[in-house]
Amino acid sequence: MPVVNDPESLTAWHAQPVSQVKADEQLVTIRQQRKLARAEYQPLLLAETQARFWAGSNIRGDVDNLLASANSDAERAYLHLLYGQLLMSCKLTGAMDELDLGFKLAAAEFADADYLVVMRRHNTLRHLVLTKLRTKPATLDELLKEAAVINQFKGEIRRQYSVTVSRDDIVG
Repeated sequence: MPVVNDPESLTAWHAQPVSQVKADEQLVTIRQQRKLARAEYQPLLLAETQARFWAGSNIRGDVDNLLASANSDAERAYLHLLYGQLLMSCKLTGAMDELDLGFKLAAAEFADADYLVVMRRHNTLRHLVLTKLRTKPATLDELLKEAAVINQFKGEIRRQYSVTVSRDDIVG
């Protein structure tokens, strides 16, 4: 699990899809580790939240609890980015709102090059159609390719329907 205060963790994509079977296995392991730790160890809580998402659970409450206990803007940024990435991986409504909020909170933490990487990623993902129904989880690469195709298609439609009209056509 990434270190929340590490700027690289804010730049990385953390929503690598996991099968429901694998997520269920991870939940058993994580819960055993949490019992042994006898404390609310943040990396385990984050891992459990991710596993619960991949197992099909609504994790909004988990994320809200983690946000309430966050100690810095960097931690809040990480949580919003993580939640947004998880939602985006299944093209769920609210993903861009979470990514935008996380990006805004993380802006001061990014190195210049990382800022541009994340900004471009989010601008590309904006082209995806998000819905209230979960779709089959996709990797970042798959999402970016789909978004690029949608963007290209939108451009072709605009070009197809843009008509050049001269002043003489209108005035006569």
